Amino acid sequence: MGAAAEAKLGPGSGRSIPAARRALAATKPPRYRCSIKESTVRSAGRGQRIYAYVGAAWAFLFAAMSFYWALGGSVGLSTLGEGIEEIADRRETADLVAVWLTGVLKLLAGAIALALLFPSGSKRLRRTWWLLAWLMGVFFALYGLANGVQHALMAAGTVEITRTLGSEAAVRWHLFLWDPFWVAGGLLFIEAARRTGRPG
Repeated sequence: MGAAAEAKLGPGSGRSIPAARRALAATKPPRYRCSIKESTVRSAGRGQRIYAYVGAAWAFLFAAMSFYWALGGSVGLSTLGEGIEEIADRRETADLVAVWLTGVLKLLAGAIALALLFPSGSKRLRRTWWLLAWLMGVFFALYGLANGVQHALMAAGTVEITRTLGSEAAVRWHLFLWDPFWVAGGLLFIEAARRTGRPG
C-alpha cells in the first residue's frame, strides 16, 4: 500500500491497516489459473469424444460391410468362410433379411456411441444410452475373445474346423482380423462409456 493510501486510512477511518489491505486485495482483478481438476476434466472430455467418434466410425464401417454384402457384393466374403460364401450365393430371403438386420443393428450401435457426446434429454434417457454403450462394449469384446479362443484351437488342430469356415485360410482371417476387430470395437465402446461416466 502506498503512503497516500495509508494516509487516507487514519484513525478516523474506522479500519485497521491490515483490514484495509485485505479490502484492497479483494478489489484486485482475479488471477485466472487452470487448476489440475479443470485440466483433468477437459482431458477426459477430449478422450471421451475420441473414443465415442472412433467407436461410432467402427460401427458404421461394420454396418456398411453388411449392407454391401446384402446388396450382392462379394469382396471380402472369402475371409468369412466357405459356408458364408455359399449362403451369399443362394441369395435366400431369410438370409438377406438377417444380413440387413445386422447392418441396422450396427447403425444403431454407432448412433448410441454418438449419443454419449450429446447429453440432452432426461436423466433416464441419458442413463439408458450410457448403459447400452457399456453392454454393447462388453458384448462385442467378449464375442471377439470367445471366437478368438475357438479359432485359435482350430488353427492348432485341437478343434475341428466348422463347415461354416471350411478352410484354414478362413480360420486365420477370423483369428487375425475379424476377432480382433470385434474386440477393438468393444473396447472403444467400453472406454467411451467409462469416460462419459454414469449420468447423475
